[in-house]
Amino acid sequence: MLQIALDYISRGWTPVPVLPRGKRPTVAKWQTAVIDRGNAAHYFDRPDLNIGVILGNRSSGLVDIDLDRPEARACAPYFLPPTGALFGRPSSTDSHWLYISDLATDPQITVASVRFTDPEEVDPKQATLLEVRIGGCAGAQTVVPPSIHESGEAIRWSNGGLHEPARVQGQELLRTARRLSAASLLAKHWPQGSGMHNAAILIGGCLARAGFTTPEVGVFIEAVARAAGDPDVKDRKRTAQDAAEAFVNGGKAKGFPTLEKVFGRKIADRLSNWLDLKVDQEARMSAGGGIDRTTIRLSTSIAKTAEATEAALVAAGLEIYARDTLLVRPYVVEDGKTRTGRFLPVTTAYLRMAMDEAADFERFDARAKDYVAAKPPKEVAEVILDRAGRWLFPPVRGIIMTPSLRPDGSLLAVRGYDPQTKLYLLDPPPMPTIPDTPSLEEAKAALGLLADILREFPLVGPEDFSVGLSALISPVLRPALGRVPLHAITAPDIGSGKSYLAHCCSVLATGHHASIITTGKDEAEMEKRLGTALIDGLPIVLIDNVSSILKGDFLCAAVDQPRLSIRLLGHSKSVQVEPHAVMFVTGNNLRISGDVIRRTITCQLNPGVENAYERIFESSPLTMIAADRGKYIAAALVACRGFLLSGLKPVKPPLAGFEEWSNVVRSTIVGLGFADPVRTINALRENDPERERFGQVIDAWQAAFEAREVTASGVVALANEKDSSGHVVRTDLHDALMAVAKERNGSVLSTQRLGEWLRSHQNRILDGRVFRRGDKTQSGVLWRLEDA
Repeated sequence: MLQIALDYISRGWTPVPVLPRGKRPTVAKWQTAVIDRGNAAHYFDRPDLNIGVILGNRSSGLVDIDLDRPEARACAPYFLPPTGALFGRPSSTDSHWLYISDLATDPQITVASVRFTDPEEVDPKQATLLEVRIGGCAGAQTVVPPSIHESGEAIRWSNGGLHEPARVQGQELLRTARRLSAASLLAKHWPQGSGMHNAAILIGGCLARAGFTTPEVGVFIEAVARAAGDPDVKDRKRTAQDAAEAFVNGGKAKGFPTLEKVFGRKIADRLSNWLDLKVDQEARMSAGGGIDRTTIRLSTSIAKTAEATEAALVAAGLEIYARDTLLVRPYVVEDGKTRTGRFLPVTTAYLRMAMDEAADFERFDARAKDYVAAKPPKEVAEVILDRAGRWLFPPVRGIIMTPSLRPDGSLLAVRGYDPQTKLYLLDPPPMPTIPDTPSLEEAKAALGLLADILREFPLVGPEDFSVGLSALISPVLRPALGRVPLHAITAPDIGSGKSYLAHCCSVLATGHHASIITTGKDEAEMEKRLGTALIDGLPIVLIDNVSSILKGDFLCAAVDQPRLSIRLLGHSKSVQVEPHAVMFVTGNNLRISGDVIRRTITCQLNPGVENAYERIFESSPLTMIAADRGKYIAAALVACRGFLLSGLKPVKPPLAGFEEWSNVVRSTIVGLGFADPVRTINALRENDPERERFGQVIDAWQAAFEAREVTASGVVALANEKDSSGHVVRTDLHDALMAVAKERNGSVLSTQRLGEWLRSHQNRILDGRVFRRGDKTQSGVLWRLEDA
């Protein structure tokens, strides 16, 4: 035990010896005892001692959240921030969550611990739901591993040992503990039968009135229902969110009286306190959704009124964000099975509703000679919507539905808006603890877990397998990556698993199938569809079942440009969008052309059977991912963090334009023993239709002119030359030029289009040959083919 004590001392903690199988320290006045490396052997002189750690400032701000009830332990992963220090015993696993916090120095905290109890429980031993043990005031200590509980059970660290406790701001930790306690209390007293559905409606409305967002309502009620053993968690979650949405959209929601009727006065009072749903706020919340309201007196200065109104909206915490020249709000689309997040433009009507929630408006009444209540003015809403460039609303880039890494390597895991990345994290799943400093072995094991998802996919080669790994990891890591290559999935036949693989990647990253678009009849139609998806802020876009050659300037820009100007459908104005979607494309024998190639990595599937669609995935990867998303998300994060901390060097040179992705995702895959996914670009280049046409022109040109200089008109004349029977003499030249320089909507060669094609291909080397521009003559510009 001495060595353990010394280890804790090295972490900045103060250990204390504790009686065997007990909780009481052996040292008198242990709160002020100084135990350090020099005297630890004096205190830890018996092998059967337990060991405790003093909480608070004596141990660098250590805080212990002690989960006494099974309901609290079941709900904890939904609410508590991930931390590297969890412990418990076999009959009560993960019952202690350790954090580093400033609670012990908070002048508002005058107790050593904050206890959350069930007011209906008559047995005092069963009354405590959880306890936030702070260590301030009189001090507190907690018995830690490797001690022995009074029951004889061993107290052990979870997740393979002690890692670094997460650092969390104190008041945020208490707020989270209050929510966790409320959920635990509800789970303990959750009704049975039809009462479960009605309870979900009630709690959904109450939470919305308390300021919970719709996604937060969903997480809260899911935690309660699962902890209570409710047989239909999905229905409870959907029902509660519907009730919350109804309230947000102007409907009524039941409040304290109904809460008291269903759960009793004591529990209703306790919930109202923990959730900030106080009885004396009832009338105010009925009008304002639980928001602290301000009063705005209308004046002749519409600019000042608009500024004051916008400030009130921001102060109220209403979820309105600035996205270039648009105000947007997060919106959840649910089809009964999945939930998709996207942004909706804020309309004048919606903004007036938000104004009504955030403030009381008054106008001067000349008759009354006083200010009287007024409706939120429409013209003020219109002015706010047009204040682009002067908004106080926080700027937002997009929506993600999974915890991720920030560019600085820190974890993005808190629901809602993240100021550092300007992303909105919606509805993340319960997550296992992610170690702060994963080892290389942990990274390899995590990547192996992701590789297991791909085992049944008929990936042709090792590079194809690596592209599959990138497809799983990249959407999770997207906030830290800057730009991500287009991921293409191709196969020789239908039913090979192309779309299925893309949906697996999407379910892992978002919890739902990928949003699908098709190419449409031409590039213009494709641009409209892709532009709409990017404006919506979708995290994943799947261009599915491409049958034509995939190309286009807009697609290239959507993949690798930091900002895009996209015209709003049905409007004359454009918006500036920062694309953050990871894009997938699928197709049978997919052909990609032009500049799209260098922006694309490809995995090929080939089942090698006649009726590929009859194959069955025995492991059901999609179901496997959906059942435990958090495990696979954590695997992606651990694999990349482990590689980055390992000291291994990234792959050189990085893929141009995708340096962050190359240094993180690509290098993790290669560094942990898999093939380089970027090698697939070479295969795409060899099959490039444009490259093929270019080569055909070069071959035919060389056969006809060798190194002679010739004008575009001279080339067309020779290509059109016919014999006495009216047949084209040089069919190779004619056919090659028809592929690149025929009249639009015609069947004859165009001198002008050939000249344009030569200008766009001059100085480009292919197979050691290159077109060079010569002098300009009366007949036109001279062109020649020469060795590079």
